[in-house]
Amino acid sequence: MSIFGTIRLHGHPENSKGKNLMPQEELPPDPEWLEKWQKLPQKKPSHQALPPVAGGTRWSWWLSGGLGLIVFIGLILQLLSS
Repeated sequence: MSIFGTIRLHGHPENSKGKNLMPQEELPPDPEWLEKWQKLPQKKPSHQALPPVAGGTRWSWWLSGGLGLIVFIGLILQLLSS
């Protein structure tokens, strides 16, 4: 058996026979909570609220520069060794 075999978790929506145990009917939205949701501010999040991509552009520049330097040194060493 592979370590990447199927894992069955307790409470998984399918039982061991593969039968779907989740209900198929879609419940109607609750009008009270739908009204509360619509009263919330529906605007685009500010830049301060958004998570930085890959730790922010400052880290991206340093990581890209460091990787470029390592590649450059590797190419120089490869040329010198032949």
